[in-house]
Amino acid sequence: MKLVPSLLAGALLVGLTGSAVAGTASSTIPVTATVIPACAITAANMQFAAVGNISPESGFTGETTQAVLALTCNDTSLSATVELAKQPMLNSTDGVTAISYNLFQDAALSLPWGTAADSTAMTLVSAYGANPLTVYGQIPAQPNVVAGVYSAPITATVSF
Repeated sequence: MKLVPSLLAGALLVGLTGSAVAGTASSTIPVTATVIPACAITAANMQFAAVGNISPESGFTGETTQAVLALTCNDTSLSATVELAKQPMLNSTDGVTAISYNLFQDAALSLPWGTAADSTAMTLVSAYGANPLTVYGQIPAQPNVVAGVYSAPITATVSF
């Protein structure tokens, strides 16, 4: 009878100390990741100041403003072409009455900014890192514009 408690105690002791190990083996697991060349673009709102009569007869010569695009590319060999496609700003009340505006690459308003199709896109030869790009907007004098709030989207596209 004393043999049973001794066997039980021995089994319990083996269970607490773990099982016997015959040896170990290891291997390495290769880990890889591929980051492809890429660019991202974001934009701030372009907001013109409130204006009164914008007809040429009133002496209005134009209203200008600016917005900043943030272009970020992750490869030193990338060049990038940034296109801006605009639509006329429509009156929020009737959705039909429009005002035109122009986009430029420079503060002097001498370099239009548009698309590659009309040869007015901006090209950066080396686009690596963060590239803040200022977009200059101008509302020229226009006849017969109805009072109201006007808005439109500008689509910014980067090709790399």
